[in-house]
Amino acid sequence: MKDGLTFAFAVVGVVVGAGIASGQEIMQFFTFFGWVGGIGALIATGLFMFLLTSVIRIGSEINAKSHYRVLQYLCGKYLAVFVDLFLTFFLFGILVIMIAGGGSLFDQQFGLPVYLGSLILTLLTIATLFLNFKGILYVLGIFTPIMFVLLVAMSGYSAVTTDYSFEQFMQLQQPESAATFHWLLGACLFVSNCVAASFPMLSVMGGSTKNKKALFIGGMVGGLTLGLLTLMIHISIFSNFHLAANVAMPTLIIASDFMPLTALLFVVLIFGMIFNTAVGMLYSFTSRMMSPGTMKFKLYGTLFGFLAFGASFVGFTDLVNILYPITGLIGFILMGAITIKAISRKKPTDLPDQKLEA
Repeated sequence: MKDGLTFAFAVVGVVVGAGIASGQEIMQFFTFFGWVGGIGALIATGLFMFLLTSVIRIGSEINAKSHYRVLQYLCGKYLAVFVDLFLTFFLFGILVIMIAGGGSLFDQQFGLPVYLGSLILTLLTIATLFLNFKGILYVLGIFTPIMFVLLVAMSGYSAVTTDYSFEQFMQLQQPESAATFHWLLGACLFVSNCVAASFPMLSVMGGSTKNKKALFIGGMVGGLTLGLLTLMIHISIFSNFHLAANVAMPTLIIASDFMPLTALLFVVLIFGMIFNTAVGMLYSFTSRMMSPGTMKFKLYGTLFGFLAFGASFVGFTDLVNILYPITGLIGFILMGAITIKAISRKKPTDLPDQKLEA
């Protein structure tokens, strides 16, 4: 049970990025659709539980050291090449964005130079690669229970103290500002983006153990927790729509209203989510090239970390943002492939080598 919860907390840590923790993505994909966004969050919960458990299970069955073999099993020999190249590029791209985001957060909240915040995040991320995999899982999951407890308190407080009547709740919406035109598509697109971004690290997590019970608990509890976090953030923003709509970090605004000290804690949590994402991206990117746990892996991870630090200052994030919409398409491909394999229950056989040059 303990190993299962460790996996569950790490799963949440891998999937939850700064956009989710700040409330921005939840607002875009759920809250702007009004009360029906809550139904979307429940649907997303079910999808998370199924998809994340499936990816972890497949990674375990294949003994994955990187996401490549899992892609071969899910997508076939030729489509896997395209998906792999895109995902590998985006692992590095998201790492660059996280390092840039960490610098911006330090600048906005504490007045520190951007480069200093980015450097601190880079060094912490690289240092984490030198831990064993169990240590990395612990680091990835350390912020999850804190965030869950805080959001339970915030969403409960927001729901009880809201000034809106039931009739007003039914009318609250701003669909023209949403990420897509329909609430159900918004929920599915949200899940697809999360699956695409977290797929490489989840594959490796599955390959790290043959403990089926721990993997099952990790996937199911992790997926359920993600869904509940999504729903609680949605409730918090929805109950404070006049206060939180159309701001960059809705949860920070709500946290400040809830309790001033909570806002500072949320800044720390958002930095923690940025750090978690950076660790997951750097580990997955490096493991695509080198065998995890080796000195070569750690040396190349250090090199890639500093390359990402440098790229965060030269406009690389603009290129990533231009290509980012493709992430949703990749996510839908993966969701479809996972569902088909789950229905067919076909076992992985005769898979190729895991290195990029395979």
